[in-house]
Amino acid sequence: MNIAVLGGAGFVGSALVRELVKRDHKVVVYDNGSRGKNITAGATTIWTDGRLMPALEGFDMVYDFAARVYGVRDLYKDPADLLAYNITLTTDVLKAVVAGKVPAYFYVSSSCVYDFPGAKVPHKEDDTNICDTSYGFSKLAGEQLTKWYARQYGFVAKIARLFNVYGPGDSMQSPHVIPEFIRKAEEAKTTGKFAILGSGMQTRDFTYMDDVVEGLLTIAERGAHLEAYNIGTGREVTIMEVARKAIYYQTEMTSKDYLIVNEPVAFEDIQRRAADNAKLRALGWEPKVSLEEGLLRLIDVEVPVG
Repeated sequence: MNIAVLGGAGFVGSALVRELVKRDHKVVVYDNGSRGKNITAGATTIWTDGRLMPALEGFDMVYDFAARVYGVRDLYKDPADLLAYNITLTTDVLKAVVAGKVPAYFYVSSSCVYDFPGAKVPHKEDDTNICDTSYGFSKLAGEQLTKWYARQYGFVAKIARLFNVYGPGDSMQSPHVIPEFIRKAEEAKTTGKFAILGSGMQTRDFTYMDDVVEGLLTIAERGAHLEAYNIGTGREVTIMEVARKAIYYQTEMTSKDYLIVNEPVAFEDIQRRAADNAKLRALGWEPKVSLEEGLLRLIDVEVPVG
């Protein structure tokens, strides 16, 4: 197949690209380099802004990871600007899909679509509402735009909602939780302190990259048209637990060897998040890598610092 991957130089996108190349697909990556500059051997990389996307002609399928993303520290920074940017970006990509007459489009969404008061945990795909976070709202809007364009123009559309993804190759630019914790664990050997945002009682569902890529491919191959699927382990774990495991696996220090420092966040962080993954399991997917195994795998490889 001829496949375009938008955002394919980023952390998750590049992992999918590597697997697609292994499976002998012809892959073209479009990326602006803002969240990673991973060039995959065997794929063609084109550096461009998604808002300037030309017609995507000649492709059998498009995977769309393209979005502006804020980490927890900047979650509420310029919210209206982020919302407008991502909605415009997704709209422009969908126009390019239509112009290129691409038969299949895969929109990569986020567990942040569940960032609203009263969201039930574990999160089920049909439990959505207007989000408190602009990023979550932008991804939910992207899902609706995807469905609208697919109905209007007759292409097949599928949607994945990613929970907290971790694994080798994560950038330290606006870092995700786990690589940042591994870096800070090393510092704790000298300082005796380890800082976390908030109380540490926030929960997340950490999913190893290999399982995420397999989930994406499972949805692409067997998922239903216009349906969204959670990709998460279903295991709800506190940030404090992740911190203590990361410190121990990286340094062998136990809780008596260091002090946890709780740093304030500008607004209250989302307190609970975990996937109900029954819908994806029904397609034959199963998460294989536990949090403990994933941490040990990650610590055993070089942690990026740039």
